Amino acid sequence: MLLTEKEIRKVIRESILTHSGERNMVILETKAKNSRMLVDTAAGTGYVSFGSLLERANRGLLSSEQFSDILQEDFERINHKLLQEGVFDIIKDAYEKTKEGVIKLKDTISDNVAKAMKIANDKYIEWTTKIWMMAQKGKEYATKCIGLVSVGFDAIAKFKKSHPILYRVITIILAMIVIAIIMAIFSSAAQAGTKPEGIQLDQSTTDQVYGCMKKAYQHAAPGGKGYQFDDSHIAIRDAAIHFKKAASGGQSFDPSTMGEHANTCMANVKKLQEFSQFGNNANASSAAIDVAEKASRSLEGYVGLANKINKVIGSQSTGASNAQGFSGMTW
Repeated sequence: MLLTEKEIRKVIRESILTHSGERNMVILETKAKNSRMLVDTAAGTGYVSFGSLLERANRGLLSSEQFSDILQEDFERINHKLLQEGVFDIIKDAYEKTKEGVIKLKDTISDNVAKAMKIANDKYIEWTTKIWMMAQKGKEYATKCIGLVSVGFDAIAKFKKSHPILYRVITIILAMIVIAIIMAIFSSAAQAGTKPEGIQLDQSTTDQVYGCMKKAYQHAAPGGKGYQFDDSHIAIRDAAIHFKKAASGGQSFDPSTMGEHANTCMANVKKLQEFSQFGNNANASSAAIDVAEKASRSLEGYVGLANKINKVIGSQSTGASNAQGFSGMTW
């Protein structure tokens, strides 16, 4: 049976996604390091690269609080600029509601809408990548990231209805970052010789992490009729409950259980990326499909990032002594 042009494109796209995860992550990290951020210093206000901030943090010249403040201000500028330029007002035209009340992407979108989607997707994947890179700098930086993730949840709520797919993808990945930090907390304690049932976190840390995961669940939960794109909220809820019980000493921490929750989140990021693909209209022109694919392809970076986070979680869930990403982090 001969494949249609749309089916051929899908096969090619799936093949590229399968083999380009690591390459995409390297590109994301490189772009993040090269991105310029506005920073206030004693000498005045100026732009510095994110990579230079990482280097200063490595040398102990930039505290976790300063790093966090810079990233939060950067995020606020991104949000303000996109909202002021009406980017999400343009993007909302990419969605429609079926007769059954289900929210879905239109079969075809205009070049203007596709460009707006790519701009928003790229801006937020860059910021999310920075959060992930900062979280791996050590305990103090990871703790600050919990606060940044909470800020992120509140900010992205502004485009929950205008760009629900991006909203859900970011929500899931931010939750995965918190799960990775949770894994680091218990993994480092285990490597130090503390038995899982003997680990008990201070109340402040417990409240902060659990509060962030609770917020993640609230944002991931279905946002009304038609917005049920995936079931990530269930995995996030169960991960939050498991963490709270383990942190209070109520039960042993089970790395494999958290790993399963992360796998569910990872699968849903892939599902959402696939859901974002346009060109389902058999009558759509090749040019129209090309334009739409530019928008959906920009979400592939999120799949790469989610995959990277999931690998780190996986290496910790198996108790690997050389667990990726957070090795050397002590709590």
